[in-house]
Amino acid sequence: MAVPFIAPMNYGRPKEARPHRFAYDYGTVDPGMFAPTPDRARAKRAPRRTIAYTIPLPDTDETQNMQGHVSGPNALALNTETLFSGGRDGVVKAWTVDANKTTQRGAQAVHADWVNDVVAVNSGRTAVTASSDMTVRAWAPGSQAQTIGSHMDYVKALAYSEGRNTVVSGGLDRQIREWDIRESRTGPVCALNGVENASSVYTLACNSQGLVVSGSPETMVRVWDLRAGQQVTTLSGHTDHIRAVLLSADSELILSGSSDTTVKLWSMRMRRCLSTYTQHTDSVWALCSTHAQFKTFHSASRDGMVAKTMGDTCVAVAKEPHGVVKLVANDSFVWTATKGPHLNRWRDVDVQLNEYSESVLDAGQGRANEQLGHQRAMDSIANHTRSVSASLVVTEQAQRNADREDQFYDAQSQPGSDEQRDVASISAVLAN
Repeated sequence: MAVPFIAPMNYGRPKEARPHRFAYDYGTVDPGMFAPTPDRARAKRAPRRTIAYTIPLPDTDETQNMQGHVSGPNALALNTETLFSGGRDGVVKAWTVDANKTTQRGAQAVHADWVNDVVAVNSGRTAVTASSDMTVRAWAPGSQAQTIGSHMDYVKALAYSEGRNTVVSGGLDRQIREWDIRESRTGPVCALNGVENASSVYTLACNSQGLVVSGSPETMVRVWDLRAGQQVTTLSGHTDHIRAVLLSADSELILSGSSDTTVKLWSMRMRRCLSTYTQHTDSVWALCSTHAQFKTFHSASRDGMVAKTMGDTCVAVAKEPHGVVKLVANDSFVWTATKGPHLNRWRDVDVQLNEYSESVLDAGQGRANEQLGHQRAMDSIANHTRSVSASLVVTEQAQRNADREDQFYDAQSQPGSDEQRDVASISAVLAN
């Protein structure tokens, strides 16, 4: 006995049902064929997780004698006879510096990611490092590393305030934090994360008075006061990212290097630029100076050029095959950390000023500033700034200085007014 078919309740044919197969137009594409699958039908993926671990270096004679970093150096700090280097392998090394060679003294895998910056504290006995693993750690040769602080993103820059005995760190989380290295704390002593600091921090400089200078992609130099916990002022003039800054001990001068290929000297008292140096043709990545007033400083750029500037004179110290990310110097040598695998030491070049440059610098007349190989430039009295455009002078030109001095004195003896004699003498000297 057949059971009759009983349609379920509320059963009805869909209003937009597909037509009969014989009436279907196979020349058209059904829009529903490529409709995305609803989210509820998709299997949800678990969030991606990164596993980072550190392989400790064995404490053997072979490890202690191993020179350089596995992935190349990325940070340098020099204090008298001790040089600290941090590499892209997460290892921090201590080196003994003397007149003959640089000898490795100790090494430890301090971080699980790149070491972006390092400063020497405690009279050069301890290194404080910043890493892309978002931590700030302290390490001394022969001991284990200790974590003193952290950020929410890569930590890119460090600065040491000897008077306050603190370390200032900045990173891609747009925060500047101060850490006490004398005692363990659960948090920073001071955090500068106001709305003014709207960009990542690429570089930092600090002095004993608690003044902090930061550089970022904002194309301006920001000055902060740790005692007040706020921004003091900004210095505008660069047209690209600021990659390196230096601050004098008396808080009077600031030196900044930018990706716009210039180095600028700023006055904190007048809040303006004093000099602009254009000795590089590529982005300036690193600065170093041992002079209190920055009358002599070293600079390095993306194209591997390392230059030394003294007054209005600039000479090439070295040419690296890779971009120089960090450099440090003393009275005799210059150490460079590049994008390559090696940590190199170069003998410094002694810069000798000619008599005309010495007279201009000593008299401070604000007149013409000599341009080596280019043209004479002078800014107007209204802006009171001095633009120094010096081409890189190779060391082989030192042999021809005597001939140029003879032409200088011959041109100086020509008749005419003082201004005409100055222009004639400069033209004669620069003619060659």
